Parts: sequence; structure tokens; C-alpha cells
Amino acid sequence: PPEEKKAETPQPELQQPPKPLSLSQLELSLNPGTGGAFGATFGMGAFEVDTDAMGDLATFSISELDEVPRMTRQPQWSWPRHALGKIDSDVVARALIFIDPDGRVQWQRFPSLSHPIIEQDIIKWLEGVRFTPPKREGKAVRARYVLPLEFPKP
Repeated sequence: PPEEKKAETPQPELQQPPKPLSLSQLELSLNPGTGGAFGATFGMGAFEVDTDAMGDLATFSISELDEVPRMTRQPQWSWPRHALGKIDSDVVARALIFIDPDGRVQWQRFPSLSHPIIEQDIIKWLEGVRFTPPKREGKAVRARYVLPLEFPKP
């Protein structure tokens, strides 16, 4: 039988690396919205959504608010027994939190924490902290905030 000729496959062309995102593209990727899901039909008939539902989902940074929320309640800090004698300097932390429209705090993470041994104790303490409601354009909203913390050594 005659020899079959092998078809040469072309070498793939190298692509240029993607360009960096602009500030507006980056913000859109961090807050993508709903993609048009609200008000869509799924074969069950249309459903109505309050037009302010998107406002309930949005989270704003402190710089986007009318004013910085003020702490209205700060629980008494008491050193946990398991940490006594193990901490020889002040505890310094930065806590990323969300402040709900009613002023309640939801802890997300610690970008920095000098003594991880008391992480859970600080989280419990943060759950008792309250702020004035964060407002944007006069309406209560959800806000993200990096809260600096310092607890003097025991």
C-alpha cells in the first residue's frame, strides 16, 4: 500500500499576556452585580423583586460613605485564661469586618494579628461591638472596614 503522508500540525502562536485591568474593570470584577438574574423568568412565571434589593447586596468601603461609622458599644475586654503568661507584649491586630445596616459587626479575617493564640477570643469580642449604621446618600448600607485593634499586655 502507498505510504500515508502525515499532515504537519502548525505550531501554536504565542499569545501576548493580558493587559492589566483598569480601575473600573477591577471594581466591576470585585462587585459584579447579579448578571441580570433579578426579574428573569425560569419557566415558572416572572417574579418581582423590590428595586432596592440590589442596595441590600452592595457593600461599600468607608471612603464611599457619608461619614465614618462611630463605635457605639465596645464590650469589656478580659484576658482569656489560656493566654495568661504566654503573651509578653501588647496584642496588635487589624480586623477586616463588615458593618451591617443595623450597626452589627461580622468578622471576616485578620490581615495582621500579633498573637494568633487569642484569635478566637478577639472574634468573640468583635461580635459584641456595635457601630452607628453606615450610610450612603442617607440610606443605611453594609460597609467593609479594616478596624485597628490594640490590647495592652496582661
